[in-house]
Amino acid sequence: MSCAGFGRLPKGVSISPGDGYGMLLPLETISLTFSFMPSLTGPYNFQLECQTPLNTKFNLPCTAMARLPAITLSHNHIQVCKSVCLAGMYSSKQES
Repeated sequence: MSCAGFGRLPKGVSISPGDGYGMLLPLETISLTFSFMPSLTGPYNFQLECQTPLNTKFNLPCTAMARLPAITLSHNHIQVCKSVCLAGMYSSKQES
């Protein structure tokens, strides 16, 4: 069994599951999900370093282009009025 982990992650980078740390059996593979949440727009180039207890290091080069979202909301809660939609549905059914 071997331990491995991604230490010193750049700001805005997260790894799951296990925050990038885990144990592997010989010939075993695992899938990890890397998430990047940049604070500014523009190009990003960085390396993620995976290290074992025997000081073996593996570098994973990463590139990203951060852009502004297509839509921004001024509030984190949106309320949709259901009564207007339902009233419109009922009135159109009665007319036919």
